Amino acid sequence: MGIIIQTEVIDHLIISEKSYLSFTDIGLMDELRKSTKWVPRYVLEERIQKEAKELGRTAGLKTGLRTGRDAKAREMATKCLEERMEIEYIAKLTGLTVKVVESLKQKMQ
Repeated sequence: MGIIIQTEVIDHLIISEKSYLSFTDIGLMDELRKSTKWVPRYVLEERIQKEAKELGRTAGLKTGLRTGRDAKAREMATKCLEERMEIEYIAKLTGLTVKVVESLKQKMQ
């Protein structure tokens, strides 16, 4: 809360001569913290950009890991082919398809 002036709002009190009302006591402060209704648009855009960047970074890491694993599997398959192992067995060991292992074998010839 207090986003524009960058000050955390702990509570909001309404005080009369006979009593008071605390937004924290009735749970309204928690609801306001979760809500985006009163958040300035530029702050929402910054949050979205930050989340999108993090999602992109995560997706990039996953793609990189997948690419690295695939390259290592192909390297292992090539070495197994050099040792004249059976194609089906190589596919089972590396997780590559039989078709991929066959294409690697053709490239070696």
